Amino acid sequence: DLLSLTSAYAALANGGFYVEPRLFTAVWDNQDEELLTSKIVEKRISDESATYILTNILQGVIERGTGQAARRSGFSRPAAGKTGTSDKARDAWFVGFTPTLAAGVWVGYDNNAKLGLTGSTAAAPIWSEFMKCAEPYYQASDFIPPSGVVFTELDSQSGALVTRSCPPQNIVREVFIRGTEPKNYCPLHPHEELPEAILPHSTPTPARKRSRGLWEIIFGE
Repeated sequence: DLLSLTSAYAALANGGFYVEPRLFTAVWDNQDEELLTSKIVEKRISDESATYILTNILQGVIERGTGQAARRSGFSRPAAGKTGTSDKARDAWFVGFTPTLAAGVWVGYDNNAKLGLTGSTAAAPIWSEFMKCAEPYYQASDFIPPSGVVFTELDSQSGALVTRSCPPQNIVREVFIRGTEPKNYCPLHPHEELPEAILPHSTPTPARKRSRGLWEIIFGE
C-alpha cells in the first residue's frame, strides 16, 4: 500500500533507518497536560553508504529520468524519487523525498478500472505541488554523503578513471562505496604523462542530527 511504500522511501531519506509510521505524536488536554504520547520505533535496515548510493541514483530519476515531471512542475529543491505504473496502466505512483520529508502519491480508481496514465504524467505533478506547499515548513538541504563513499570522475565510454585526453563530454561524476571505485585509467584516451585524473575523494561529513519533521513543525513537538 501507499503508506508502506512511502515509509520505505523515508528510510532512504533517513540514511537507512526505518521509522514506523505514527498517527500522532502526542495528545494534550485544554490545560496543556499531556495525556498520551506515541512511541517512536526505529531500526536500521540498510547500510548508510549503500543507502546514499541508491539515493543518488533516485536523484538522477528526478533530474534526468521519468521523474522530471516534478521539476517541470516547479519543485526545485534537492530530491530523489521514483515513478511507477502498474500493468495496463491501471494506476500510477510517485514516491519522492528530500533529506527531511518523504511523500507518496497514488492515482487510480477504487474499482481497479484502467486509468490510462503513467506515474510521470499523473502522480509526479501532484507530488510536486504538495512539496511546494510544504516548502515554508522545512529548511532546504542537500543529501549528506557518509564517510564510506567516494566520488570519482569517469570516462562514460570506458567506465575507467579519466585522463587529460578524455573528451569533456565523456566525463561523468559517479559515487561508489569506498574501495569499490575503479582503479584503472581510461584505455581509450591514454596520455603519455601521468594522467591528472580527478582521483576519488570523500566529502567531509558534518555531524548529522535529527531534524524536526514537517508535522512537528506545524503541530509542535
